[in-house]
Amino acid sequence: MISKSQISFIKSLHQKKYRREHQQFIIEGDKLLREFLVSHYQLLKIFVLDTYYDECMSHLSKVSKKIDIEIIKAEEMQRISTFANSSECLATVEIPKELDKDELSANFIQNNLVLALDGVRDPGNLGTIIRIADWFGIQHIICSDDSVELYNPKVVQSTMGSILRVKVQYVDLHEFLNTHKTQNIWGALLKGADIYTVNEPKKGILLMGSESHGIHIDNIKYINKPITIPNFGGSAESLNVAVATAILCSEFVGRA
Repeated sequence: MISKSQISFIKSLHQKKYRREHQQFIIEGDKLLREFLVSHYQLLKIFVLDTYYDECMSHLSKVSKKIDIEIIKAEEMQRISTFANSSECLATVEIPKELDKDELSANFIQNNLVLALDGVRDPGNLGTIIRIADWFGIQHIICSDDSVELYNPKVVQSTMGSILRVKVQYVDLHEFLNTHKTQNIWGALLKGADIYTVNEPKKGILLMGSESHGIHIDNIKYINKPITIPNFGGSAESLNVAVATAILCSEFVGRA
């Protein structure tokens, strides 16, 4: 049976402050567990319902990893879960060391598409954008320091495993754009070139802003390739940032 102190600890990982303090986060559900087991991430402990124990052991036998497993009751799983309806398993995972912020060279950016997110604070949007990047083969996402944290449970869940394949870095976005200002910096703005009429190679940085605030005014000046998704007669005021990112990535990668 799971102890009160374990319950308290896992529930603390629902909050960013304690994820940072303990350098751990949580994953939930069979799909994420299976994907994380074959990744470079270090799983620390797995909590399972008795009905899922045999299946979990089967997954573990395929990866040759020794991870402590504890069987708990459904009501205990509900107490530690971030879901309204808990799943069959939950695991604590070690947060890996931060990527070297100098990893993205000018040459890499010049020859690839890199996403940059300015103040995207909704966990579902960030998780979906990571999944979109994975779908289109985009390897790197740069996030402003005020964007939602990568290991927020809703972000992790929304990625559906794509968090394992896309590198996400948090930087001073103003400084990052200034460093790479000679590169193509595409910016999604209301007033820009119709994305469907732009025929030049779409490499460089694609900068996306939040739905509520858009791209920060101090970062707009770095955009040398303003683009827009044209409105075809609808009445919507704007597009969800994840939806807009998917449309632009499809156009960028499909016509690269």
